[in-house]
Amino acid sequence: MFALDAKTGKPVAGFGTDGRVDLTQGLRRPVDPNYYTTSTPPVIVRDVIVVGSSVFDFWGSRPSPPGDVRGFDITTGRLFWTFHTVPQGEEPGVETWEKGSWKEAGNANVWAPMSADEELGYVYLPVSTPTNDYYGGHRPGDGLYGESLVCIEAATGKKVWHYQLVHHGLWDYDPPAAPNLIDITVDGKPIRAVAQSTKQAFLYVFDRVTGKPVWPIEEQPVPASTVPGEMASKTQPIPSRPAPFDLQSARDEDLIALTPNIHKEAIEIANLFDRGGLYTPPSLRGSIQVPGNGGGASWSGAAVDPDTGLLYVGTYRVPSLIKIEKPEPWRGPMISLALRKPGYQAQEDCRS
Repeated sequence: MFALDAKTGKPVAGFGTDGRVDLTQGLRRPVDPNYYTTSTPPVIVRDVIVVGSSVFDFWGSRPSPPGDVRGFDITTGRLFWTFHTVPQGEEPGVETWEKGSWKEAGNANVWAPMSADEELGYVYLPVSTPTNDYYGGHRPGDGLYGESLVCIEAATGKKVWHYQLVHHGLWDYDPPAAPNLIDITVDGKPIRAVAQSTKQAFLYVFDRVTGKPVWPIEEQPVPASTVPGEMASKTQPIPSRPAPFDLQSARDEDLIALTPNIHKEAIEIANLFDRGGLYTPPSLRGSIQVPGNGGGASWSGAAVDPDTGLLYVGTYRVPSLIKIEKPEPWRGPMISLALRKPGYQAQEDCRS
């Protein structure tokens, strides 16, 4: 991270070391720069630079690189605080990482853009999936703060509130875009809200001060995993409003049907794999995921017209085929690393 003089383009001597802060340093674990980088700009709130990171989604090393979020002094580059996106030790939320899995699990990084409310002094973090995206047998439990929207104080890094959008993520359904900070009126009551668009084509809307859902979010039962060692969550949080903005299933009625014969052939092909509604878990046979991990909202996120109160979101109806297989040495170094402990490796094939 560099600080440059806007007039000259030269590094600011008093910032970090010769105008530079090495973001791979000062973390609670050593990181390999080949697996740890940044993909979006920091945000600056009340003279604090808040920085996320981008960590590759597979096991590059054990333990996995942490996705911690950090706050730095805007003048000197000195580290103010660190927020652990995977709770450590006695921190609240560590109990959601069963069998001590918090000691090795990582990722859960904030690679998507953050949003901030300067007046409140709050920063809103769209936290991604823990290691690995599609198999979580090594990380039993819900796994806070993976795939959550987390609100923290910019000055201290302390959590104000959080809401987990996906429990024990197995679909790479991490929030992919900056949360929208919007002022709305519901039943005559003005609300300072935050709206998070998601890959699974939901829009989650919360009071951005308290974290209370603007409309009810219901825990609904979802299918169990058939993969040995996997313990998928029994329920997932489903918002009652707004309605989903794209297709969320791969059932017969969802397949192409330009003619009866084409529809029949599509069913025959789809029947080679597991499929159904949203949160059908990855399987050894292979499961069709709709929306896929590249949509619905994806990286482009949403925009809001403050005059009309309308939210616009681009969506991608691109299915993914996710198959879980035991790793084999001949498949390369990434798979070989996974052999250090028993488990499964996800093979991904995206089809349009």
